[in-house]
Amino acid sequence: MLFTIVERNALPSLMPRLESFALRKIIREFCEACSLSVEEIKNWEVKFGGDNFFDEKGMLKGVVPEGQMQWNGKKAGTKDIEVPEVIRNIIIAKLKELDESRSMPIDFPDSLYERFVIQGEK
Repeated sequence: MLFTIVERNALPSLMPRLESFALRKIIREFCEACSLSVEEIKNWEVKFGGDNFFDEKGMLKGVVPEGQMQWNGKKAGTKDIEVPEVIRNIIIAKLKELDESRSMPIDFPDSLYERFVIQGEK
């Protein structure tokens, strides 16, 4: 499945923190696949909390707030990540739980709920 940088950043937050050894390994591999590579960080001009960011002329525009990240939307692409069925089931269950309990973060990407729960994308 193709995922944007926003989706890739959100997906690991849906994974359980405690699990069996075998499932932990699958979860860890999936989360690693979601993480940004050094090449992506460089090419997409990704900046993390505390980093300075500049305009096209090289003038300082500001500092990325702590706990956030920014990137060049014109350069950022998608990444094709395999989603094993067990991970898909975890994602769907967690998204449904967040929705039913009305605890879905306001800044969480709607596209993940739409793709996994509504459309049932595989």
